[in-house]
Amino acid sequence: MAKNESIGKLISILHRKSRVYFLRELKPLRIGSGEVKIFSYLAHEPGATQQEITNYFKLDKGTVSYLIKRMDEHGYVRKESDPEDRRSSKLYLTANAQKKEKEIQKVFSGWTELLINGFTKEEEKQAFEIMERMIDNVGFLNEDNEAK
Repeated sequence: MAKNESIGKLISILHRKSRVYFLRELKPLRIGSGEVKIFSYLAHEPGATQQEITNYFKLDKGTVSYLIKRMDEHGYVRKESDPEDRRSSKLYLTANAQKKEKEIQKVFSGWTELLINGFTKEEEKQAFEIMERMIDNVGFLNEDNEAK
């Protein structure tokens, strides 16, 4: 490896570029980067509670509450009382939000297409395998940066 080569630096550059891309592409959908996580989660876990979302993303309750409130104000989420716990609500994407979820998935697919533009099928496969191995290499770290 050359003296100044750093995979971390390259990953950092890609991360910054991804934020620029997603902020630009999500702006017309009126969806923030925090909300997009909840959109995706509820698309796959309809009826999740706020606590489940908090636990999954390891966010504080206030942040999740704020994001859900914003989604509610935009008509993206509906709440139903949890029959097993009246203090809790089950959350579902509205029909409008489900349409937006499809648009969000197109944004994510567009990012992947940008990243692998010009790759052969073999290079694309290798890129995914290498990234997955890197993730496995640091899998012992949890989201709080503490070793498990």
